[in-house]
Amino acid sequence: MSKVIPLVLFLIEAIILFLTMSRMIDSQRNQVGIMKALGVKNRSIMLHYMGYPVLVGIIGSILGCAIAAFVFVPFVTASNAKAYSLPGIQFSLSFYSIIPPLIFSSAFGMLSCYLSGRTILKERAAQAIRPKPPKTMKKIFIERIPGIWSHIPYSYKLILRNIFLNKQKALASSVGVVVSTVLLITAFGTQTALQKVANQIEDVYTYDLRVDYKMGASSNTFKLPSGIKNSYFVSTFPVEFIKDNKIEKAALVVTEKENNLIHFFDENDNRIYLGNNGVLVPKSYADKYHISEGDLIKITFIAPELKNRTVNMKVLKISTQYSNPSFYITPDYLKSFGLDYSPTSLLVEASSSTDLISIRNFFEQDPQVDVIADKADLKKSAQYILKQNSFIFIMFIICAVILSFGAIYTISSINIYERNRELATLKVLGYQKYKINRLIFFENIILTAFAVIAALPISGYMYANVVKALSSTHQQIPDKLNISVMLISVILAFLLTILSSLLLRRKVTKINMIESLKSVE
Repeated sequence: MSKVIPLVLFLIEAIILFLTMSRMIDSQRNQVGIMKALGVKNRSIMLHYMGYPVLVGIIGSILGCAIAAFVFVPFVTASNAKAYSLPGIQFSLSFYSIIPPLIFSSAFGMLSCYLSGRTILKERAAQAIRPKPPKTMKKIFIERIPGIWSHIPYSYKLILRNIFLNKQKALASSVGVVVSTVLLITAFGTQTALQKVANQIEDVYTYDLRVDYKMGASSNTFKLPSGIKNSYFVSTFPVEFIKDNKIEKAALVVTEKENNLIHFFDENDNRIYLGNNGVLVPKSYADKYHISEGDLIKITFIAPELKNRTVNMKVLKISTQYSNPSFYITPDYLKSFGLDYSPTSLLVEASSSTDLISIRNFFEQDPQVDVIADKADLKKSAQYILKQNSFIFIMFIICAVILSFGAIYTISSINIYERNRELATLKVLGYQKYKINRLIFFENIILTAFAVIAALPISGYMYANVVKALSSTHQQIPDKLNISVMLISVILAFLLTILSSLLLRRKVTKINMIESLKSVE
């Protein structure tokens, strides 16, 4: 991800610079022709225009590094401080950090300048001094279908012809919207997935208190206070999961079959239950090692008291566990292998909030108790998951919004500049301003619609890669995109298109009809 995203952004930069330099060189083609007539070499002319993107790259790289140093680095430092306690660790940007973006931005800018300027440099001086001849328009695909073109209103014919006449600019605008929509869907989707992970913690664990006893404490000596509605013993064993000569550390939890303070769900969020004839396997392990219901899996107990015993367990169900996935069995199933256990923890559900206070006070005074955790600790754990990654996805969203707006606004501005004569002609023919603005607006909406359609399958692929990068056997992330997430991202893409179209109205108003119509003389 850290290598792909910068390359994508540099690609968008190259596209915008390509269109900007094309506009600049086309508007100065008579100056290029004069320089060629005076004997200036093509190489010198090209180097002259290459200075613009290089200057933009230098200024942009300096500003970008300054913003990173004073905005992003403090945020990253604060975000990591919430997640990790690492003394002496510092995030900073050295002077050499400016070199890679400077080189890449300048290289992309020079390449875009070369691609946009090589056509006019191939022309003769006399030809370059003359105005650029208009493009030849061929019949588009819709015109060839009988009975359709004649029923399309004239304004929409103009829109369709302009899109097909300027395929490069239409494609460039669409690429910008596609990338921004993909980033939006990926960012919103991942944030929603993390929210689901956080919510599941409270859905799975419904106890009021978890009491962890000290090592060596015997369950026969455990004392329970009054006011307890439900209580169940739990014991967690460190184990090794073995599959195809691969060994992975895991946790196996033993608890009663009737324990209703821990809930289990399948991949469709349906409740599943423990049984005395098998083990519940986390979906993260099942996906990685291709485990199905009914399979036999090999588990080695590495706890000293169980003497590294290796057993084959039958897979009862596949359980979706997003955070801290563990294998779950009942005491009876453990005893079927000739193994016994001593409970190490107690899950407690209080009869009322008043009883909860007295129950907590009782366990705090119990010398056998090591740690007490409650619902507040669960909520902190859930919020920790969100806060740990929220900054990254906020930056994703901001970059996507800026990218989409910048691409649409810049390319539409160039489009209006190149169509000054056409738009001025429409004004002279009596077209009102709102109709001309509507032409540009609907053209941008059509391009955005095509871009969004292309972005949806790409977003699914991108989101799957992000989830794969964030997931492991010890942390599962939901891999299904929510329809509402996609809908919000699409609506936001269209809103940015509408905003850029509203800001472009002023450019249409400023078109000078006389100068535009006399520009070819």
